Amino acid sequence: METELSHIKLDNGQMLRVVEEAREGSIIFVRPLGEKEVDTGKTVKFNSELEKLVLTEPVYCAILDINDEVGGKENILTWVRVVPDGRNGSTVYGRTLHPDEPDTGLAPQRRPGDTFGFRPGSLIFSIDSVDVSVVTKFEDGYAFIANTVYTWMSVRSTLNGKVLPDDIQRLLLSAARRLDASYEAFSLLHSKLKELEKIEYSIHQRNLIFETMGLVEMAIIAMNRALQMAWQIHKHYHLTTDFPNSVKNKLSTLKKIRDAYEHIEERALGLVHGQPRIEAVSIFNYERLFKEGIATYSNYELDIYKEAIDLLIDTRQYLREATSELVSN
Repeated sequence: METELSHIKLDNGQMLRVVEEAREGSIIFVRPLGEKEVDTGKTVKFNSELEKLVLTEPVYCAILDINDEVGGKENILTWVRVVPDGRNGSTVYGRTLHPDEPDTGLAPQRRPGDTFGFRPGSLIFSIDSVDVSVVTKFEDGYAFIANTVYTWMSVRSTLNGKVLPDDIQRLLLSAARRLDASYEAFSLLHSKLKELEKIEYSIHQRNLIFETMGLVEMAIIAMNRALQMAWQIHKHYHLTTDFPNSVKNKLSTLKKIRDAYEHIEERALGLVHGQPRIEAVSIFNYERLFKEGIATYSNYELDIYKEAIDLLIDTRQYLREATSELVSN
């Protein structure tokens, strides 16, 4: 009797959406529908008395392990998405996506007894693929960068023995970690300011106000150091990667605000570098911070919302490309 099916039941009771992969005689190979694949609703025509269904195993990615112990999640350094690249008998091939190639969700399918492999030059790890495999991305567009920097340096050393000098590794990772820390501080600062809008109880309100003041100090101190280190890397190693003008143009302002926060004990006494200055105590004026989201010191200011996040995103992109250039040199 011929029937049509769209799902099969696995041993664990889960219903799996399947589509036809191929037919060989009385055997019908079916494969799972990929997560990114468009479901057209197509079913598999199947005669249970004359034909046999065989479920194939998809290979969605190739994994690069930290060491030779394959199989444990604790050994994974990175992975890269793979797509079908044909088959030759019982050998099924995969390849990595080409630059700007859309991911349709298709994957190489292994039938029972198949081996899986790559044709020469078809398996490529790049900083783009590393970014996809390790990144934690947020709604505002920022994504953590430290793990991307670390992983790409490790991938290159694993694949071709290219190990960056210790000073470059320390600078890149320190700048990346500080950039991520700054983003987390700004994110927490944003959430506290939003919470403050809803609070009426004065004691709780004062707690949030003081917490917010501390967070803006930490966020800007961390941001300044990360951006200054990125600029230091650019100049010291004479990189050809373009340094973002948005960041370069803000470095002086950030340093002025950072210095005031970092040397708050001097500013409290009305001093700058040990000398009385009228603008010293302006760092204690938080009115625009709470009303407009603008951190100020003297004539210097920073929008802690869009401007700050854009600066972090631009610096992240620079550190990513700078890492790629330094590793490739």
